[in-house]
Amino acid sequence: MKLLRFAAIFMLFLVITLPVCAAQSLEIKSFAGKDNVQGYARPDDSVTMQVEALIPRDLVISESQVQICRDSLCSFPDSCTPGESFTKDIYNTCVYRETFTDETGIFPYSVRLSNDDGRPVKAVSTELGIDKLAPRILKFSITPEVAGGTAFIEIAAQDYGSLLGDASYCTGIKQVDFYDADTGKTLFTKEFGYEECDIIDSFEYTHKTGRKSEKINLCAKAVDLFGQESEPVCNDFVYDEEGPRFVSLGLADKEGNPISHIPSSGMPVDVVVEIDDVSELQSVTADLSRISGKSSDKNREFGYKRDNKFYWSNFQVSPDTVCSGDVKAVDVLGNKGSASLECSIRVDDKGPEVQEITSSYEDYVGQPVIAPGAQLRVKIVEEDVGLYKNEMYMDFSEIGLGTLQADSCEKKDAFWMCYWNDISPKVSDGDYQIRITEDSRDDLGNKIFKEASLDVVVYTKAARITAVSQYPVAPAYDNILEFTLRVENSKTEPDVFVDASSISSDAYPKEASCTSAGIDEWECYVDVDLLNQMYRKETITFFTKSGESRQEVLFEITVYEPEPEGGADFYTLASTRIMPKKGFDKRLVYNIPAPVYIQPKLSKKSGDPDVSILETSAECTADGTSEIYLVPGNSENPYIVVKSSPAIAEQDSPVQVDCTLSLRVRQGQRVFKNLETEQFSVKIPVYNNPLGTIRENAQAQIDGINNRVEDLQKRTKRWSDINDWVGTIVWGAQSLAQADAVWAYVGSALWLIAVVFYELKSVPYIGPVLKALSKVLWKGIACGLIFTEAHTFVLDYIWNPGIVGTEIFSADLDVSASKLWTTLIKTVSIIYSCQLCDYSSTLYAGTKKIIYGDTIFNVGSSQGKPTELERFTVYDWDPYRSIHVSMGCLCVPGMVYNMRKEVQVNCIYRNCIEQSAELGLPFDSCQQTFKEQNCLYVDGAAWRVAGGSGIAFTMNMLLTFILDHLPLMAASKAWSYVCDPDCGAFGRETEEGESKGGDCGRYGMASVKGSGESAYPEQCRDYPADDWRVPLCGVWTSTMLLMETDFFGSNKFDWSKYTADLEGEDFCD
Repeated sequence: MKLLRFAAIFMLFLVITLPVCAAQSLEIKSFAGKDNVQGYARPDDSVTMQVEALIPRDLVISESQVQICRDSLCSFPDSCTPGESFTKDIYNTCVYRETFTDETGIFPYSVRLSNDDGRPVKAVSTELGIDKLAPRILKFSITPEVAGGTAFIEIAAQDYGSLLGDASYCTGIKQVDFYDADTGKTLFTKEFGYEECDIIDSFEYTHKTGRKSEKINLCAKAVDLFGQESEPVCNDFVYDEEGPRFVSLGLADKEGNPISHIPSSGMPVDVVVEIDDVSELQSVTADLSRISGKSSDKNREFGYKRDNKFYWSNFQVSPDTVCSGDVKAVDVLGNKGSASLECSIRVDDKGPEVQEITSSYEDYVGQPVIAPGAQLRVKIVEEDVGLYKNEMYMDFSEIGLGTLQADSCEKKDAFWMCYWNDISPKVSDGDYQIRITEDSRDDLGNKIFKEASLDVVVYTKAARITAVSQYPVAPAYDNILEFTLRVENSKTEPDVFVDASSISSDAYPKEASCTSAGIDEWECYVDVDLLNQMYRKETITFFTKSGESRQEVLFEITVYEPEPEGGADFYTLASTRIMPKKGFDKRLVYNIPAPVYIQPKLSKKSGDPDVSILETSAECTADGTSEIYLVPGNSENPYIVVKSSPAIAEQDSPVQVDCTLSLRVRQGQRVFKNLETEQFSVKIPVYNNPLGTIRENAQAQIDGINNRVEDLQKRTKRWSDINDWVGTIVWGAQSLAQADAVWAYVGSALWLIAVVFYELKSVPYIGPVLKALSKVLWKGIACGLIFTEAHTFVLDYIWNPGIVGTEIFSADLDVSASKLWTTLIKTVSIIYSCQLCDYSSTLYAGTKKIIYGDTIFNVGSSQGKPTELERFTVYDWDPYRSIHVSMGCLCVPGMVYNMRKEVQVNCIYRNCIEQSAELGLPFDSCQQTFKEQNCLYVDGAAWRVAGGSGIAFTMNMLLTFILDHLPLMAASKAWSYVCDPDCGAFGRETEEGESKGGDCGRYGMASVKGSGESAYPEQCRDYPADDWRVPLCGVWTSTMLLMETDFFGSNKFDWSKYTADLEGEDFCD
C-alpha cells in the first residue's frame, strides 16, 4: 500500500509539472510592410517581422537561435531583446527586416527556434502576400435612376494582389467612396470593416446636398488598405423634389429656329416654351388661346420638342397679336409647375443695307486686289432680325467663280460683317467687278436695300499671309510681343510689315524679317514693344507688299495690366476624365503609338465673372509613353494627349500619369504673372484585346507548355527512381535464385555419378575404390552443393517457388514472415518484369484503313509520318508503345519510357510554336502535330482505335496471364506439397513427436529427424540412393527458380532489357 501511495503521489507530481516542462513558445506577433497591413507588403517595400520566443530557463535567446526562412533561403533576425524581468521565464522579442525589390506573388515563411545546443524545439509558419494592384469595381447600379427620395445602390468589387483576376489574396477593400464626377466632391463613403477581397453590398441612399433638384454623375471607387484606388465607375443620377422651372415664351419659324421679329403683314409661326427640369417631363400643356384666338388652344399638348424646348405649331401672328400664355408641366416623379409667360412681337420690314465691300489685298494706291486665298468682307447695316442665316450672296462670275453665299456673318456693335473666305480667281490678271446680288436678304426674307459692287484687280502672283501667332498669348504692357507669320506664294523674300500703333508708342510700320520655309513659303518674325497702358481689345494690321498688290490682315489683341506680386488662386481641379475609359489596348499599342485623352475639369472657387484663364500649359510624366502634350482649346477643360509605346504591351498594371497644369489667369483687365498651378495624377488602365498579338499568345502557350513539361519531368524522375531501386532489389533476388539453381543442378549431376559409382562397388579391383569415391563425391561435394544453409536461406527469404498458402498465417513467426517476404518479392518481380503485358488480341478497325496522321510540321530533322492500321490487326499490347497499356499491366519501366516520350512531344510542340511565332504563322499545324504525336507515341494508335477500355483490357491481360501460366502455377503448388522446406512432405526434419500441422496449415507433413524422408537432412547418408529426395527436390526447385526468374528468356518485356531511355535528339534542350 505504501508503494502504491508513493506511485500515485509521484504521478500527480508529473501531471502538475508537465506544463512547465513543455513551455517552449514561438509566436509571430506581426509581419507587415511600411503600411502595417498584417500579412501584406508592396512590391518595393521594407517588411518587418516581430517574433516572440520563449525557452524555459533560457533568459536570453540569441539571434542565432531563431532562424527565419523564405522558401529555401534562411537568415537570422536583426536583433533579439529579452523582457524587463530576469526573475522568471520571459519572452524574447526578435525583429527581422527584409527589403523587397519588385516582388510579386505570395511567399511562405517559416520560423524555427533552437536551444543552446542547436536542437530545434519549436517551429511556426506564415505567409506574406504582395499587393500591387488596385481593386476593381465589378458592379455599380443605382435604382431608380430618377428619384425624389430614397434610391437603392448595389455595389460589388474585388481586390487583387499581384495578378488581375486572382482574388485569392489581397490586403482587402477598406471602403468605397461615392463622389460627384463634375465637382470631385465626395458625397458619402461606405466602409467595410471585414477587409475582404470580394465585397457585395446593397443599401438605401438618400441624396442630401442642400439642393431640391440636381442631376449628377455619381461615381464609385474602391480603396484597399494600401490606399490603392480602383478606376471609377459612374452612373447618372437625378434627384428631383421640385416642379419644373419655366424660362421663356417665344416664337420660332417652321424649322424651329427662334425669331425675334415678324413682317408687318404677319407670318405663320410656332410657339416655343423653354422649361428647365432635371428629370424628364411627362406632360406639358399650355393655354395659347390669347395668341390664336381659338378656344381649342386653351389646354393644348405640345407638338414636338428639342432639348428642353417645347413647340406648338400652326399659329398665325401679326403685330397686334397678344403674345402670352399659361403653361403647366408635370415631370416623371409627379412634380408639378405652372407659369404665365409673355413675349414681345417686333416688326421688321426693312432689308439690309450694304455699307462697304473690302478685300484682304490692296495695291500700293489702296485699290482692292483679289489674289489667291483672298478674303472679301462686306459691312452691312441690319438693325432688326439679323443675318444669322448668312443669306448674303456675292456675284464672282467675272472672275470665274459664279455666285457664292457668305461663309459667315457676325454682329459687330451697330453693324454686321459678312465674309467670303479663300477666294482664288480663275481668270488672268486684270480689272474686274464683283457685286452683292439682289437675292441677298435678312432672316425674315427682307431683301437688301440696294445692290452694291466693287471694282477689283486680279493679281495671281501676290504674296499672302496665311497664319499669325503671338507670344505671350495674354501680354501685359511691360511685355514684348513676339509675332510669327506664315507667308505663301512669294518666290523672293516678301516685304511684311506691322502697324501696331493702336497698342504701342513705337514707330510704325515696322518691317519683319523672313526666312525660307519651303517652296515659295516663308516664316516672318517681328516684335512689338513699348506697349500702351490701355487695357482693352484693339486691332493691329499686318500687310504685305508684292509688286503692285498689298494684302492686309487684321489682328485683334488685348493688352492687360500686369499683377507682378499677387499669386493667382482662383481655380480648383474638379475632376479628370479618361477617353476611352478602357485605356490602352495592349494589342494596339504594340504596333502603333495609340493615344488616350485626359481631360481635367477646372472650376472657379468663386463665381467672379471677371476671372478667366488666358493660357493653359501642362507638364506631364509617365513611364512607358512615347509622347505627352496639351491640345490647345478650352482653357478650363483642356485635353492632354498621352501616346503609348510598345513597353505598355508588356505590363498589366495601369499607366500612372503625373501632371502639373500652369494657368495664366486674369481678373478683369489684370493679368497675373505668377502662374497658378494645379497638380493631379491619373491611372490609365491597360487591357488585353481578346485576340492579343501572336507574340502574346505564343508566350502564353509556351509558358503553359513549360509548366506541363516541368511537371512531367518531376513525375518521370519520381517513377524512374522507384524503378531503379525496386528493380535493383528484384535483380538481386533473381540473380541469387538463379545462382542457387545452377549449383543445385551441378550437385544433382554429381549425385547421379555418385549413385553409378556406388552401384559398381562389386566390380573386381575398382569396386571398393568406386564405392569410396562415391561417398566422397556425394557426402563431400554433391550434397553440399544441393543442400546448404545458403540454399535454404534462398528458399526461406529470397525466392520460394511455391504459391503462398495458409503458411503465411503460421503461428511460427519465422515461417509466416519468410513466406510473406518471399511472396512479396515474387509479386514485385512479376510486376516489374512486365509479365502481365505479354498479351495480344485482334482488333476490328472497320471497313477501310484507319489513317492516324498525315504529313506533319517539320521540327529540326524530325518529321512524323502517316500511320495505317489494317481492318484486321493482331496487335501486341506493347507497354512501351502506349502509356495506357503500361499502366494497365503495371509495367513501371514502360510507364517511365512513355512519360519521357510525352515530355518530348510537348517540347516539340513548344518548339513549333516558337518557330511559328517568329515567322508570324498560325499555330494550327503545331496543334495538329501535337495531337497526332500524342495519339501515335503516347496513347498508342491501337489503344485509340480500341476505345481505350482500360478495365476490360486489364482484366483480359490478367486472365490471359493466369491461363498462360497455369501449368507453372500447378507445378508450383505441387512443389509446395512435396519440397517446401517447412511444409512439404520432404521438408525439414523435426524432433520425435513434434507436430508441424498447426504451423503449416493443411501441409503439415514435415519429416521426423532421422527418418531419411527429408530432402533437407542434417547429414547426408553414405549410400547416395538413400538420399534420392535431396536431388529430386534440388532439380525440381532449380527448374522452378529458373522458370520463374525468366532464365530461359520467356518474357520479352524483362525490365533489365530496357533502360527507359529514349534514343535520338532531345527536343527539350
